[in-house]
Amino acid sequence: MLNSVYFITFGCKVNLTETEKMRLALLSKGFAISESEEKADIFVINSCTVTDTADKKLKKTISRLRKAYPEAKIAVMGCYTELKSLENVDIMVGTADRDTLPDKLSKLSPVKESNEDYKIYPDNTRAFLKIQDGCSCNCSYCIIPKARGGFCSKPLEVIGAEAKAFAEAGFREIVLTGINIGFYGVERGQTLFDAVLTVSENAPNARLRLGSLEPERMTDSEIEKLGGIKNLCPHFHLSLQSACDRTLKAMNRRYTISEYMTVASKLREKFSNTAITTDIIVGFPGETGEDFAESMEKIKKIGFSDIHIFPYSRREGTRADLMDNQIPENIKHERAKKLSEVVEDMKKDFAETMRGRSLKVLFENEKTPGVHVGFTENYLPFTVENNDLKSWRNQIKEVRYIP
Repeated sequence: MLNSVYFITFGCKVNLTETEKMRLALLSKGFAISESEEKADIFVINSCTVTDTADKKLKKTISRLRKAYPEAKIAVMGCYTELKSLENVDIMVGTADRDTLPDKLSKLSPVKESNEDYKIYPDNTRAFLKIQDGCSCNCSYCIIPKARGGFCSKPLEVIGAEAKAFAEAGFREIVLTGINIGFYGVERGQTLFDAVLTVSENAPNARLRLGSLEPERMTDSEIEKLGGIKNLCPHFHLSLQSACDRTLKAMNRRYTISEYMTVASKLREKFSNTAITTDIIVGFPGETGEDFAESMEKIKKIGFSDIHIFPYSRREGTRADLMDNQIPENIKHERAKKLSEVVEDMKKDFAETMRGRSLKVLFENEKTPGVHVGFTENYLPFTVENNDLKSWRNQIKEVRYIP
């Protein structure tokens, strides 16, 4: 019987990427991957420390696992371990020394039999390729520069090799991720375009999707060059956080709402069927009712296809945590509710603009026999019923889009 590992991941797509890589690394060491925590011998938790809420969830999860499975081993990797220590865990590894985890687990809990013939097959149709780590922007609400350090970009030759491996494994979509991918290559005179081109050349039959982008890095030149990459999806998660200039300044963001709107407009001009999504923090310290109302109006004017909404969460060690004009929790949640209602209308409006258009869908699974589910290139969900008995999973088909 192999030692079985169960993964728990907190945080963003970057952490999902690292979790998948660790899964493969442990498989190659002879460990098995459990899909049920009840059958696991080892728990590997990929931590996130962006918010205080994430810290609390991590500690609560460790406490629960230790009580429920006292004989199991618990390993924690990721951001949290860069800043603080933890009790009741057997192994802690930071972001820089994640690669040591398989060997440490092997020493702590040797595998019970060989697994040399284990073959790895992709569980998903979409692969996540991390191209950079760290951030030096120092937004006033963010702990990442302390937890992850400054910008660190993966070499192009490594990116190319990983993209080629994903393509050969059968993935039809590759998502480029990182803490701040817009700053890819800044430390050595390269740009995001260089990374995207490298992936495109090594995985020409996979469509490419970008993770979260910073608007100040989307220059006219960069947008023009990205527009020449034919398998790049017209879906851009363009980070905003607030559509009020006063709040953006307090957040130490590096653009104005006017500059943001210009970038969004240029992306729409360059790419057909462009979808723009974003993140918004509501209830940031000092955000008045007037600031929030102004942000709401500008958000409506931009017209997103979707928005991730976050009530501001205080984070020890950040400048925003020391601000004396904190917003009460009930007001934060009221604003989040109001914005969520606006977002639902925007999602419907965007879907309607796509009605009748020819879009390409990567089908990911069957909801029920004959009912195929997937996403368009601009990340709209699509479901179609077909009597074809063969699975459409991992196939890209052109459809006439109907919301």
